[in-house]
Amino acid sequence: MMTVMMARRYFRGDSKSSDGFGAETPNSDNPTAFMAASMQAVIKKLKEQEKELEALHRAERERAQQTERMSEAVTRNMPAGLLLLMPPA
Repeated sequence: MMTVMMARRYFRGDSKSSDGFGAETPNSDNPTAFMAASMQAVIKKLKEQEKELEALHRAERERAQQTERMSEAVTRNMPAGLLLLMPPA
């Protein structure tokens, strides 16, 4: 309830204003409409971030596959064996 009151004070006087997410928010005199618009803006922002994360995940997966293929090519084309030494734990 306190959040709604603070939001009303912040948005009072503007019948329509931007909410920082690129969406228009209605006058805060109608708390239901204000909360619905706020939630829609948050959902829109989350969907945009989800798309960004999917693109980053896809790029990282491609990079990992490329590294794996390169490692396989290097070990396959070695004329001699490969010796790995691990430091003691």
